[in-house]
Amino acid sequence: MKKFYFYSCLGIICLIVALILVGCGNSNFNLLDNLSDARYGVFDGKNDDFNATFIYGERENPYAPDGIRNKTVDFGIISVVFKEKPTASTPIFTLKTETKTYSGELEKSPFTDEYMADIGEQITNDNILELTIDGYEVLNLDRKNNTFEIDFEKALTIGENGLKNEIKELAKNGKVECYLKIIYNNKSNYGTYFWAFSIIGEDGTKHNVIFSTNSGEILVKN
Repeated sequence: MKKFYFYSCLGIICLIVALILVGCGNSNFNLLDNLSDARYGVFDGKNDDFNATFIYGERENPYAPDGIRNKTVDFGIISVVFKEKPTASTPIFTLKTETKTYSGELEKSPFTDEYMADIGEQITNDNILELTIDGYEVLNLDRKNNTFEIDFEKALTIGENGLKNEIKELAKNGKVECYLKIIYNNKSNYGTYFWAFSIIGEDGTKHNVIFSTNSGEILVKN
């Protein structure tokens, strides 16, 4: 009889331990360890000829939406939308901070009206950036993310909570990579920004939530 109770108790204990381990396996997902694209801040400015943004952060390299996070590198993307088509197919830009100057060519995006370049670095100070494009007057870019009610850390929490069930489900079957981007449309809605948090599983399954930089209310979920 004693042996019966002993083995019964042992069986219950093993079952409890197994359930705990399964639970731990689902909760071991570390969002920061699987963040393939993190966009921390944005500068912008406009004049009579064009408007421009500068967004900086870290992203994986090579960049591949395959559910697996690769080693990340810094980036700083200049994006320009001209009011009229520029005469040069690849306009030359110069971007100045208080301590450093970057220059190069802007290339036309195959998907939008933007001309873009990546300086390969983050610019995180609060000072105005000075953008010069050959043939146009100088444009000052001001930091905008300092006015966001929802900063990067809050946005990450809102995004993770908004997709917590989806993350848990995908993590059961393989790896999951995450993206937190600042999105905008400078052609039709200059100066308005949103947070977009996305997850992608190894099987290609993708989920997104979009919310304002000034409210944690989720506007889109798919």
